Amino acid sequence: MTKIIEIKNLKTIIKSQAIHDGLAMTVERGQIFGIVGGSGTGKTVLLNAMLGLRPHQDGIINLFGVDSSIVTQSFEYKKRMGILFQSGALFSSLNVLQNICVPMIEQGGISLSCARDLAYYKMQLVGLPSNTATKFPSDLSGGMVKRAALARALALDADLVFLDEPTSGLDPISAEKFDQLIVKLKKNLGLTVVMITHDLGSLAICDKVGVIVDKKMIEGPLAKVRKNPHPWIQEYFSGNRSKGMLTSNKKE
Repeated sequence: MTKIIEIKNLKTIIKSQAIHDGLAMTVERGQIFGIVGGSGTGKTVLLNAMLGLRPHQDGIINLFGVDSSIVTQSFEYKKRMGILFQSGALFSSLNVLQNICVPMIEQGGISLSCARDLAYYKMQLVGLPSNTATKFPSDLSGGMVKRAALARALALDADLVFLDEPTSGLDPISAEKFDQLIVKLKKNLGLTVVMITHDLGSLAICDKVGVIVDKKMIEGPLAKVRKNPHPWIQEYFSGNRSKGMLTSNKKE
């Protein structure tokens, strides 16, 4: 399979402290890759390094087979990537339709009328009713904010999507529905998804899981990673809450 993300020997330092040291990670086309780890292990730092928002001190980050420093400076590559931030990060002064139109107009150079038509289509893709278009972020439920932010992330037809804690703050039913939306979009659009999560239930939809421990990453299929003897991994995956949330196969 084609490698969409390949990281080798990554080292990141913040305030003289090494956050990652020798971290390696591979994501293949069409995979949902879940990243977990304890607080302070650098999950968001890793995401920002992949997006070119934070420099790394050593190692290689390749996206689409190209060095990330080139990718993050090229519109042709950047439009292939979308990101959903943990809070949704919608513009509070714009309604849903306007939020989705922003990257189309400002980055894609698409006319307003065309962008509006495409935005309605993106809303439909993520399961937002058309009457949501004129609502502002403050009028939306947490689940609808996430869906609107996902529609914006897909505005320029990204095929690599980064999700930062996509189900945080959602009730279990909304989180389950959002997970299944990701699975559906992956199948229908051929997406590759990288997801940082604390939600054990969300790991069930992942084709591969990466656990950041000891400044490195242990990666593989969920069933294999759960058997790793590392103490943190065993503690994380062996609790009663974990067993209950990971028993069902959500990759429909």
